[in-house]
Amino acid sequence: MSNAPITLKGNVGVTPELMTAPSGKVWLRLRVATNSGPEFKKTSWHTVKFFGTLAEAAAALTQGQAVTIDGNLEEDVWTDKDGTKRRQHVVYARSLALTKWTK
Repeated sequence: MSNAPITLKGNVGVTPELMTAPSGKVWLRLRVATNSGPEFKKTSWHTVKFFGTLAEAAAALTQGQAVTIDGNLEEDVWTDKDGTKRRQHVVYARSLALTKWTK
């Protein structure tokens, strides 16, 4: 899957940490929980990556905060330290908004 547009509406799982790559590029990885199913009792976890000024803005988020994220769903592929090929679906964020939930 590459460049599939996606919108996530959920809650921040852990307070994020801003990181700097060896190249000097600023980035941030965030876990977001979304709920679905009858009475919204099924929770799914999503990894979201932010870069540049959007990463700096996302660094102010705190655990439990409600967010809406627009981005692209892509597959990251890497080889771990044991030589095993790994795959993970990741949302690469294009925009971030704070959300107020209503019932």
